[in-house]
Formats: sequence, C-alpha cells, structure tokens
Amino acid sequence: MSNGSKSRVGPNSGNHTAKSKGVRREVKSPKEIVKAYYQHMVDGDFEKAFSYTNASEEEAKTYLEKMKSFKVKIKSFDIISETIDGDTAEVEVKYVSTSSLMEDESESQETIKLIKEEGCWVIDEK
Repeated sequence: MSNGSKSRVGPNSGNHTAKSKGVRREVKSPKEIVKAYYQHMVDGDFEKAFSYTNASEEEAKTYLEKMKSFKVKIKSFDIISETIDGDTAEVEVKYVSTSSLMEDESESQETIKLIKEEGCWVIDEK
C-alpha cells in the first residue's frame, strides 16, 4: 500500500502559512492535512500528528497516552477520496495498523472529517 501522491485542490493549495491557536500551519488541502497526519502516525510522532487537529491539549494528551499504552503502530496508509463542501471536508483513508491488542496487522478504513478554522483545514476532533 502506498502513501498516495500529493494533490493540490481549491484556493488553499499554495505554500502559504496561517496562524491558528499559536501554531503556524501551512495552508494545505484537506487531503494533504490527512496525509501529513497519517505520515506522522507512521513515523510514531503522535504529538506532531495531533498538531493537525482541533483537539484540546487535554484530549490530545489522553489520546496519546492510549496510543502509547496499547503500542499502536500505523504501518501504512492510502488516501482513497476527498470531498470538500464549503468549510467542511471529508477524506476517506485506508490504513494498516498493529497494537498490543491484536496478534496480526489489521486493515481499516475511516472517514476523517475536517473543518476550516481561521482559513486553515484541521481534523475535527470535537
């Protein structure tokens, strides 16, 4: 399974930056945000992955503790589709993961919801 190819769509396809919640973010398409999120998950950098979400610090901390305690590892991912509707978007992603709860690798597919906050796409964790 490949990590997909970069695709730039919509008005936010440039390499501009915007500041959101005190963090500078590149203005990217929803597909690029989800791709970056999952690539950081593959790399084991869960904190960096969560910088692409609107989760509170407490929510992110709780999630990170669970990921570490269950030894979750995302092995690979593939972006399936992207749908943009105004300031909301959905990106379908398929991924292969392992954890201390599973004996074998597991393939899953999910829809990631995104919203625009201050001109930047973020994964909606609320």
